[in-house]
Amino acid sequence: MNDFEILENQARDLFKSLPELEFKTIAVFTLIIGWLLTAEQAQNFIRDNSGISISGTVLMLALLAIFQSLFLKAHYKRLTAVRIALEELAEANGRSVEIARTYELNCFLPIAYACINVLFCIAIVALVVLIGNG
Repeated sequence: MNDFEILENQARDLFKSLPELEFKTIAVFTLIIGWLLTAEQAQNFIRDNSGISISGTVLMLALLAIFQSLFLKAHYKRLTAVRIALEELAEANGRSVEIARTYELNCFLPIAYACINVLFCIAIVALVVLIGNG
């Protein structure tokens, strides 16, 4: 396997893993919301310990949103660096640069993913607050 193939495989893996991670994250958030809406024991615990459960939820989800945003930014930078190296290697070897450009992500995508994650975190916090105060 030559350097070009190694970089192309790495770019392909990075390119595919970002949406997969986001869909898995959204699935987990959806499961949490469903669990909070249907689990009577969880609702009773939140009502009985509303101060701790609300503040703990806010802290946990704020940290999760921050770490998820940092991870998305790092993943985007890593993919961009691999794509640039792939472009340079393609030019040096006389290959088509368009191969490398297929792995180019719009910078809006990680920002959109981070916003979606933050909105889900806000929805979960709002749900816990409603249950705790209800």
